[in-house]
Amino acid sequence: MKKIILLLIVLAYNNQEISAQTTQKYLIKNIASNNGYNNQGVSFFDDDFVIYSTQKSASVQSHTRKSKRKKKVSKKLLPENLDFYFGTISEDGDIVNAQKLGSEINSEFNEKGLCFDSNQEIVYFSRENYIKNSDKKHFELFKGEVLSPGSWRNIKKLPFNGERTSIMYPSLTEDGKTLYFTSNKSGRFDIYKVKILSDWGFGNPEKLSNKINSSSSDETSPFIDGNTLYFSSNKKGGLGGFDIYSIDLSNPNAKAKRLEEPVNSNTNDYCFIKNKSGKGYFTSNRASGKGKEDVYYFEQLIKEENFVKNDKTVKKIIVTKDTLIKNESAFNFQRRTSYDKKTETKEIIVEESQYTNEKNIKKGDHYSKCQMEFDKINNIYFDYSEYYIRDDAAVELDKVIRVMRLCPEITLLASSYTDSRASKAYNLKLSQQRSSSVVKYLLTNGGFSPDRIKAVGYGEERLANRCSDGVKCTEKEHQINRRTHFEIKNY
Repeated sequence: MKKIILLLIVLAYNNQEISAQTTQKYLIKNIASNNGYNNQGVSFFDDDFVIYSTQKSASVQSHTRKSKRKKKVSKKLLPENLDFYFGTISEDGDIVNAQKLGSEINSEFNEKGLCFDSNQEIVYFSRENYIKNSDKKHFELFKGEVLSPGSWRNIKKLPFNGERTSIMYPSLTEDGKTLYFTSNKSGRFDIYKVKILSDWGFGNPEKLSNKINSSSSDETSPFIDGNTLYFSSNKKGGLGGFDIYSIDLSNPNAKAKRLEEPVNSNTNDYCFIKNKSGKGYFTSNRASGKGKEDVYYFEQLIKEENFVKNDKTVKKIIVTKDTLIKNESAFNFQRRTSYDKKTETKEIIVEESQYTNEKNIKKGDHYSKCQMEFDKINNIYFDYSEYYIRDDAAVELDKVIRVMRLCPEITLLASSYTDSRASKAYNLKLSQQRSSSVVKYLLTNGGFSPDRIKAVGYGEERLANRCSDGVKCTEKEHQINRRTHFEIKNY
């Protein structure tokens, strides 16, 4: 009998109670930080931080109109230009503690669309400016060196910018050798790519094929993920406005496929990005939003891929960790099951007759018992400049001990932090002392093997609120940052 290999790849997933739209394949939500203006173009900096464009506050514009009897002065609130903001990714996908980047990055005009290389050392972004000898504007691509998420230097224009046309929405391959972008140099907006030959050496920009670009539509906001290119197009046959498409560039016979609802809607959907775990962001101006354009967070719950391996058809299903297999006992599992602790993936082979379609796969109503119990554990907190375990902290640590005894296969990561007061070197040492105190308590009272607990001190990095250096905060606000957070590293 011909066999289909079914690989169930189980990814880490947080079972959060959030207001969101969930289908069989996607969960999406309008992030809390959206406002009544334009919010768009998220780019991952690393697993914990993003940079995106938004219009925050508004300025007052006065307009005087004369009539026969008297002058009338009207006032109108206008939003700021689109500027880059740096924010932290919360556990449920919101962007929190957003801070506006400096004037060396944000100009008097709009900035939108950016990407980083895999080492977070180089940034490419698009900035608006006046066309030479004209009162009209266009977008140009820039490159800079990254000192920190909010500090860039040596910012310069790329040499292939057009004099009167726009280039924007850059996306860089993981190896840093090819840059994709959008340009209207041919009259309509199309997707292009250019080879990166050296630090400031570039090949000639190439317009992508008609499998992606259409002579009768606009294409924009490319995002390259391995061999898969995501982009948006307002071509015919879509749901309405710009829709998000994907295409496998490694397959010469591949065709662009429109992503399903609710990622796509009957309005404009673009600026799609995602990470390796299937979580990401896109921009939309759908009617249910808060502003003119909103950023939406999504999680890809089920993904299918077909390919050939050893002359056999392979169906790979990627599901989240709390996804259950319906009638699992009916599957005749071959004992070639493997588990990768680093990627938290599981591989199982079943015969074709035992796999019908994704109706056999459904999203579970809850976590495993281990995760359910672990979700009841809160952060623990420390007094200012201290690292001893307080009585309230001991209550939470005892919960940790109970879960680790209940689930002897799990290992734990304890991440400790400080508030922003005192020097960074002092705070780093203090956070490490706090982690050591946590480990000592768990080992002494739980009797665990030391290799089941990993503890890291981050100092004043990754503050949980706005209380950075120089910001006046209450003691209660500072307390939020003096914490240890717990995370299960593997099952």
